[in-house]
Amino acid sequence: MQAYSENRCALFVGAGASQAAGYPGWSDFLSILIDRCVGENRLTDGDAEGYRALVGEAGKQLSLASALKDKLGDVWDQIISEMFYDDPKQPADVHKLLPELGKLSMVITTNYDTLLEDTYGKAWDRRPSVLTFRDGGEMRRLMLQRKFFILKEHGDAAKPGNGIILTTSDYRQLSRGRAYQSLLASIFTLNTVFFVGVSLNDPELMVLLDYLADTFEPGARPIHYALIAEDEINPVEQERWLKDYLVQIIPISSENNFAEVPGAIEALLQRSQEG
Repeated sequence: MQAYSENRCALFVGAGASQAAGYPGWSDFLSILIDRCVGENRLTDGDAEGYRALVGEAGKQLSLASALKDKLGDVWDQIISEMFYDDPKQPADVHKLLPELGKLSMVITTNYDTLLEDTYGKAWDRRPSVLTFRDGGEMRRLMLQRKFFILKEHGDAAKPGNGIILTTSDYRQLSRGRAYQSLLASIFTLNTVFFVGVSLNDPELMVLLDYLADTFEPGARPIHYALIAEDEINPVEQERWLKDYLVQIIPISSENNFAEVPGAIEALLQRSQEG
């Protein structure tokens, strides 16, 4: 892959990687928040049933998250820390392979946990720079100097008070940050992005791709690639994703907790070494 050999390849790590390590996915996360609301008498059992009915509705998950965040109020940051920082998990195979990809320009993730930086720190004997959407100035500096970093696009469970992006209103606020949005757009314009552990039903991913599609003409950025479960997409959708979002879908099996994902990363590594 030429982009990788030229340090113009970024990896986007989605929720699937953290789920493989034992962290909850979207539906489980929302269910846990509902249970917490009930346990703290912020929702009655009757009202909770209405909330639970929305958990599996992909188009309503962000609105549900907004409602739950409002209900949890003063304990919101504490819950994020408890779930994604105070309860550490062992890295999945995909995490362990990433530090071997030494020519990546950066790793981007919407996950809150610290698996990526922990794994890199152990493999490299030093932790890489870890940035969030609040670190636009440092992001610009590292990009100009072509230095590797991890961008936790939606916040960091290690410092939840610095901002966690989850709800519809959070996304609106994030979109108003013109400097950060410009940097994010630059990443997807200057790099070939390889999506790993993402789902086409992930509302966070769709918000990002819709933003990019609205911001740039198709010829203004490179084609990106995404490993997607073959049972999530058909040939018609694959064609639309390429035309609408400039994302080439690479179907993989969802069996055995997406066991093919580490192999795909290894293939990228092998191909780069041969080149």
